[in-house]
Amino acid sequence: MKNFTFPIMCVFIALASRAGAQIGAYTWQVSTDGGTSWGSLALAAPGSTIKVRVLASWSGITGSSLGYAGGQFDGTLAGATMLDSVSNIHRFVHLVIEPPRIIVTPYSGGLKLDTEADLDAPGAGTGWINPGQAAADFAPPGEYVSENPAAIFTYDLLWNSANTIEVGMVANPTVGRAMAIYTSSAGAQMRLSTTSVSITSAIITIPAPAALAVLLGAAIAGSRRCRNSRLRN
Repeated sequence: MKNFTFPIMCVFIALASRAGAQIGAYTWQVSTDGGTSWGSLALAAPGSTIKVRVLASWSGITGSSLGYAGGQFDGTLAGATMLDSVSNIHRFVHLVIEPPRIIVTPYSGGLKLDTEADLDAPGAGTGWINPGQAAADFAPPGEYVSENPAAIFTYDLLWNSANTIEVGMVANPTVGRAMAIYTSSAGAQMRLSTTSVSITSAIITIPAPAALAVLLGAAIAGSRRCRNSRLRN
């Protein structure tokens, strides 16, 4: 029994330390039904519009008026091509100064969402998406977001390439810039680095042939119903 005492104690200590740690997480999700349901996998037919969002969550952080304050990252669509297009980009942000415009540019492995001044590969440039919000004392009345997790960034993807796409991000590796959480209504923050923040990506792909045939059949039927309805009207 003595031979196992130390390793078991080490495991307990490690788990206890992790449980009390101040950590954050970004979780990417996709939806094929207009945002009614969300998950880590979207099975769709080429030409579908996929809704995309990222949730920010945290644990082990204490204070008052807790809420996502901000974080810097480049959005990535690994495997996407210029046949795919992004629209309806939205970040929840309540700042006095209008944030930089976000554009989509190709890189060697796919498409990148970033500020318009940064055309480098994901994580290589100096521009970052920062979907932050003002602290509770300074946000517009009733608009401070305190949810945990919180949906901080969304967009629509018109998926024309039919390539399997991994939806994710590259967080700013600078110390304290991966995620920030408000710990007071006046704006005090707990800032987290990439070593304390996990990132979970989502996948968009074509289902098995039989399921794809059903999807395509439903899409064609829906198109016919719309056309017949217009003709009747």
